[in-house]
Amino acid sequence: MRYSELSRLIAGVGKKMQTQILRSLERDGPITREVVPTVPVTTSYSLTELDASLYQATRHIRGWAHNHLGDVQGNRKAYDAAVE
Repeated sequence: MRYSELSRLIAGVGKKMQTQILRSLERDGPITREVVPTVPVTTSYSLTELDASLYQATRHIRGWAHNHLGDVQGNRKAYDAAVE
């Protein structure tokens, strides 16, 4: 995925912060970075096998969050109403 595509997907994150996060992920190993010498220069990021194993490990957590989103939102509303 290109840098600009990532920027659109994670709106609200500044370019400096996005660059820092991507560099950190590249250093740790879940992503690889490829610079293509075009005009302008194109930078692409890809997931590695390390990230694939992380995806499998977090799959159940994502499923739980998806299945219980309504419960969490309901609890927030109830809490906020009780605090007011």
